[in-house]
Amino acid sequence: ADAMAGYVRLSNLFLDNDADFFLDELMFTSQVGDTHDLLLQSDLINASITGDYKFASLFESCRQAFFRYFPVLNDVRLPQPTRQESGNALRFRMAVGATEGLMAALDIPWFTTDTLLLEGLYDDMTDTIAVSVATPHLKNRANGNFCNLGVDIDNADARLNCRLRGQSITRKNDTISCFVALAGWNDSLTANLQWHNVRSELTHAGEVLLRSHLSRRDERLQADIHLLPTQIVLQNTPFDLHAADIHTDFQQVVVDQLNIESDRQ
Repeated sequence: ADAMAGYVRLSNLFLDNDADFFLDELMFTSQVGDTHDLLLQSDLINASITGDYKFASLFESCRQAFFRYFPVLNDVRLPQPTRQESGNALRFRMAVGATEGLMAALDIPWFTTDTLLLEGLYDDMTDTIAVSVATPHLKNRANGNFCNLGVDIDNADARLNCRLRGQSITRKNDTISCFVALAGWNDSLTANLQWHNVRSELTHAGEVLLRSHLSRRDERLQADIHLLPTQIVLQNTPFDLHAADIHTDFQQVVVDQLNIESDRQ
């Protein structure tokens, strides 16, 4: 598959369900030279992958890149390829138009109303990861209404970083903004969750900070999580969230000294 070149063109695609969806054309092109270029063109999705890579080793390369930050999750019984054996370097981009018609035909309640953009690069020779996903609006046919959604992943500062952001529009026309930052290295993970709303007469805001470490005891995966002290506000009432320790072997959870206090209680 890595050496295949040519194109496939499909025209007048029709999905017949409770709601119908029509795609005028779908064209897939593969070119192999100094680089391997894949191109997908259609009314709804346009995507490209270009670079020097092999699908046969790409999944294992990404898997090993992840385990460099969380080696405790790796199965050491499997063969461990060297970075030189992988040799994958690529850039990718995908733009997906409004999906309401397609999701209706597939009977899926969630859909985007604007372009969703996915782009990034991956190079296992230089140990470079950079991925971003963004869409202006994600809606649900019932009540869900989310906007300015985004995900950014990179490995800056020798850590695997993931940042998520977005806003939710409530039934009372309030906007709640959320931000999550994750950073992983050497079997440790930090998490920072922040949120706040817009309406000044009724405040919801706060921050939660976690520091965790993964390990194995008797071949069983364990997680020790430390909750840092912070403060949250719910319906104009401030609450002090005190430090706590959480331990789990993913079969049971033990919580030590979790305490939430408010002067108004």
